[in-house]
Amino acid sequence: MVSIDHKMLVLACKFFEYIYEPVLQSNNKLFYDHNLHRFVAMFIFMQIVTSKKDALTIVTEFSGFMRTFDPSVAPSLFAPHGQMDELLDTIIRFANGYQHLIHRETEDIKSMCDGGRWILDMSLHNLFSHLAMWSKRHAVLEVDCDPSKPLKAAAPELNGMIGQTDIVDMELFGKEQRLTWNMSRPIAFVDSKEQPCIQIADIVAGAMNKIVLRKGDPVFKLMAIELVPHIMDDGIMPDYEFIDITKEHAVVNMLVLHELAHRADNGLDPLRGMHVYYETLKESVPFMMSGLNIAARNCST
Repeated sequence: MVSIDHKMLVLACKFFEYIYEPVLQSNNKLFYDHNLHRFVAMFIFMQIVTSKKDALTIVTEFSGFMRTFDPSVAPSLFAPHGQMDELLDTIIRFANGYQHLIHRETEDIKSMCDGGRWILDMSLHNLFSHLAMWSKRHAVLEVDCDPSKPLKAAAPELNGMIGQTDIVDMELFGKEQRLTWNMSRPIAFVDSKEQPCIQIADIVAGAMNKIVLRKGDPVFKLMAIELVPHIMDDGIMPDYEFIDITKEHAVVNMLVLHELAHRADNGLDPLRGMHVYYETLKESVPFMMSGLNIAARNCST
């Protein structure tokens, strides 16, 4: 099984996780259910891939902040100035207005066993997904990994699954997720030169990387069809549906970002009445968009 993630989109997702999540966490389900996390991540991603200068500055500073937890390395986030894209501006205003909550969260991250050093790395997330998946096929797992620094740092936590016979499943984001599994021994970090299973994993991962990068090539396209069943379904890849402003859900989330920015500017509770606000928008946005369509048709005639 193979995990595929777009690194730039992963960084945009991490932005939501560590800028918005600390502020919204006591009622985060409301926002996840409405895909605000996907809207924000895809918007930032689009700004990055189209080389928008302000967005590149923001994500570079965010990356530096998450590695040092020093707000001074992210002045555009926490001491904003100047004009920028209107929607990006709402995101910056949110970060600035609620930075005390964001910094409180980063203090908790620093207390982790590795000091949060690998917080932006996807290795642990993907290993967790793979072990959860394999545990549905095998009652007990023996795990060998290559000597990855992020995984070595996380090993003490993962080794807590040794002898874990109480298997827990939970519905998250509309599908069942496995949260625990049973390992027979601690994770072994082995040299790929001596361990065939790691060599096979490297070959498969390398082949999949080539296929993704050359998806327009007819030969690689045929190979991709064969490999689809072996791709994990929780990979982080672009989905432009979530920022299509011809769709009602995208317009609703865009307006929610404006509302959250307004509350951040004025020191207001970011959560109070937001479920009502969402419901109001979902009722009013279709009529608003319908009116715009009628106006556009009248102008064209």
